[in-house]
Amino acid sequence: MIISLPPCFDEDHNLDFRYLRETIFNIASNLHAGHLVIKESVCYPGATEELIVPILECANGSHLKVSRNSAGPNEFFVGTSPERTDLGSIIDQREVPRIVSGVDQFGCELTN
Repeated sequence: MIISLPPCFDEDHNLDFRYLRETIFNIASNLHAGHLVIKESVCYPGATEELIVPILECANGSHLKVSRNSAGPNEFFVGTSPERTDLGSIIDQREVPRIVSGVDQFGCELTN
């Protein structure tokens, strides 16, 4: 599952993560062992571990946990590949290098 939401801002022009949280809760309710969740949305550094993983682990009905280099039978994988755009550029986005990471080695490899 890929999380790819445009950035939303509050009235003070700060990033608003309300829709991202809603999306993560919806994903958690449909999460199964072995699934890969990739965050492409613009977020702050650390958002994967501080925001996304805790919601996914707490809100799924099967008590699944994120893989931490174990790839166990009751685990899922989380990767991140943030959107990298140069607003106003005419560069073909397929040629913009992607940054790929994961909560663990498996999540990173699957995301790549």
